[in-house]
Amino acid sequence: EMKVFLDELQPSEANIELGLTLVKRDLQRVLSFQSNAAQIFEFGSVKSGLAMRDSDLDFYIHYQHEQREREDQIKMIHVVASRMERTGLFGQIVKITGAKVPLLRAIHQSTGCCCDINFSNARGCYNSKFIRAVMQFDPRILHLAMIIKFWSKCAYVLDEKRQFNSYCLVMMLIFYLQTRKLPVIPSVEDMQQGIPRIEYGPWNLGYPQAITYKTWNENSLRDLLIGFFRYYSEFEFTRNLISPFVGRLCSLEELEKKNIRELAKYYRACEVDGYTPLLTGPWITIQDPFELNLNVARVMITDKRFEQLRLSLQHGYDVCTRHRESSFAQLLEALFTDTKLYTKAKPTNKAKNGAQAGKNGETNGTVGKETPKGPGQTWRFPPLENELFVVKQILLTRDPERKNVITEQRIRQLWSTNVVEFMVDILRKLFMVELDPVEEEPPKDEKKTDEKLSDTLQEAEVEASDLASMHKKRFIMTCERQVFIARKRIKITNEAELKQEIDISKQRWDRNHALRFKTPIELAVADGAVELRLPEDQRKNGPLRLFMDTCFLVHIRKCLKGYFYVMLSKAQRKRIDSTNQQATDTTAN
Repeated sequence: EMKVFLDELQPSEANIELGLTLVKRDLQRVLSFQSNAAQIFEFGSVKSGLAMRDSDLDFYIHYQHEQREREDQIKMIHVVASRMERTGLFGQIVKITGAKVPLLRAIHQSTGCCCDINFSNARGCYNSKFIRAVMQFDPRILHLAMIIKFWSKCAYVLDEKRQFNSYCLVMMLIFYLQTRKLPVIPSVEDMQQGIPRIEYGPWNLGYPQAITYKTWNENSLRDLLIGFFRYYSEFEFTRNLISPFVGRLCSLEELEKKNIRELAKYYRACEVDGYTPLLTGPWITIQDPFELNLNVARVMITDKRFEQLRLSLQHGYDVCTRHRESSFAQLLEALFTDTKLYTKAKPTNKAKNGAQAGKNGETNGTVGKETPKGPGQTWRFPPLENELFVVKQILLTRDPERKNVITEQRIRQLWSTNVVEFMVDILRKLFMVELDPVEEEPPKDEKKTDEKLSDTLQEAEVEASDLASMHKKRFIMTCERQVFIARKRIKITNEAELKQEIDISKQRWDRNHALRFKTPIELAVADGAVELRLPEDQRKNGPLRLFMDTCFLVHIRKCLKGYFYVMLSKAQRKRIDSTNQQATDTTAN
């Protein structure tokens, strides 16, 4: 069960390495200076072993002549951003210079990967390698981390506002495992015994490459998972310290009174060397395992985010309790689908008989830019740069003599013209769901639909004024089975590969377990992006949520890009045929 789960959520090591190689190659082109060589170090989830298919790539850039001052780092961000724009290798460039660690965020055009680049956070590389060592120590830890990480995305703990992050969750998990009656893993202080120090100011970044520790804990993965939710559903966050370095429960009062013996070096660094003490609270205090005066949970700046975390943990334990007799697979499905969204009670309006004013829509930032939002639920898919690049190649192929100017507007118009039809075909043929047209689109026989799609893949290009009427379609979507469990990553670059992927979906129809739901949906082009909309009264969890989060949102971008590649291959073949015909006619004359 866990292998299937991990295969579904995580890219393969080979795919990670390939993606890193391609991105780092292009990064080197925009980062290198003749008199100042750059080294690129990846960190974060791709290094820790916790990468998911939609994970960002994090990079630390080290120059031969270091950029130590914040002003120099910000200047470098502007310089590199300008280079990215000139080369066209990266798009959607955002300069985040107000953060504690200034960084540059951009989309790598050829892979579609989102990259976060900084010039100062070398410590992140050590943290990521440490987490990887912990994950490799005991397979239960890796499995727990992936379950909790995915649950946190489903349960509104992690969202696009980034007021909490997976690093905090991993530290919470490690601390929980350290505080069992029979610990699964030792404290970081114990791990550092006998290990050469790696100096970072007064802090020791050293850790064992391979953790050697005899654990007597034989709890099952299920028991440890339930224990995690129970532990933190009862945890007094505002009173206690979460410290993987210490590895035992201590209060914030003990920390303030300097009564935690394991933190003697931390106290000395603050008193003697003048380092800023750990800023606790306001809601949760998670001490970094190496930089001991850093509270990694300070990113949480609103009480609403804390209340959501606490509610999700408590509800998670309730779900575990209700499913004690269920199979582990059923328990996981319940955790991922039975979730609660925290909403603040709004002030009552006495003029309206005390009725609560307004109605909260649901928000869940589990998929980056494809973000569902209220009222109802809407997933928005703006065109990615790699998709627009393929569309541009289609236009160039159709017009080899360059009779028409290819503008950004034309590229985006062609993308918008085709994307709804593509998404409908993807849902029907690759995801194997039924889409019954409602209102505007009467039922068509499959042959005509296929003929229309074939024509679309070759020629479709309409006026912008026609888009609104052509690209707002309503359906009743019915799903019976899941055909994407343990499926390799989608690869479509031509018609043959598309047919192969469709055949795989058909073969898996009889092999995968049932996943049943029925819902109205609407597909529409709005403000240059395609939106998938669900009605406001549609249930937000259950099988539909599982389908969206583990199937559709994981694979749809690859599918869309693949369909544009098919469109390109058709255009190229047509151009070759036309060229050959012209050559034949010339010879005949």
